Amino acid sequence: MTGLRCPACPAAALSEASPRAGLAVDHCAACGGAWLDIGEVYAFTRDPKAAQAALKAAYGRAMPTVRHCPRCARAMKTVRLEASGVLIEACPACGGNWFDKGELAKFAASLAPAKPAEAPAAATHGEDLAAPDADVQRPQPLSPEDAARFAGPDVSVFLGGAIVVCGFGALGAVYALRGQVPFLDIEGVRPYLVLGAAVLLTAVPAARAASAKARRLRGAWRVAGTVSARQEFGGVRAELVVRYAFAGAMRGALVTVDAGGALDVPVGGRLWLAARPDSPDLAVAIPAP
Repeated sequence: MTGLRCPACPAAALSEASPRAGLAVDHCAACGGAWLDIGEVYAFTRDPKAAQAALKAAYGRAMPTVRHCPRCARAMKTVRLEASGVLIEACPACGGNWFDKGELAKFAASLAPAKPAEAPAAATHGEDLAAPDADVQRPQPLSPEDAARFAGPDVSVFLGGAIVVCGFGALGAVYALRGQVPFLDIEGVRPYLVLGAAVLLTAVPAARAASAKARRLRGAWRVAGTVSARQEFGGVRAELVVRYAFAGAMRGALVTVDAGGALDVPVGGRLWLAARPDSPDLAVAIPAP
């Protein structure tokens, strides 16, 4: 034992693990996370400069969190590593970083295709890890009815149909008036025809993009998470960092909700998410059951 306490599950102590000769890190056997003192993260990638640049960029967008540094007990910050989508905790006082289970390997893999040093072995907890809160329910499949209700109406059909109808109507009007209005002669109509064709060609993709949330909810599971960080922007929207256990690992998601809305939760509060097994880190906030 190292005398340090785990930031994710404070009841557990960190123990020293050696993923390779000459390298020792502090590891939590309970949740599988790893604490890396300043500079140790560079040992897990063959491109330390890229790792340094990624961390520096992430530190510029830090958010407060309820987790404390195991080394100096100061309040840490949650930062998002854009290339990998990983959310980690960083200590602004001592420079160390906390990686939940699987996050270190994902971060290293995002910097270089070469296999990095192995992350500390984690305890096996079956398909789903125990979440920090003992009363957190295990993930449950989200019913098709709930998925449709949370996503709202599929606007792609209506939006696409409206754009197509309006586009054809406008083209028909231009064609009908081509000989009656001076600037609608055959040469004047050509730009309008090109513009109308471009609108029609992009109508369906644009409409499908409007239904991205509905697609992300199909086949998703309902997951209970805990908000570890929150940042509000102009009293209109809030970004929440949510930690949750899903598909054999503790994960972190950054979700955006309406500030003060039904899905807005304070730090330490419970938030329900919908996550798909094929993209477990891309979760969507949903109402409580």
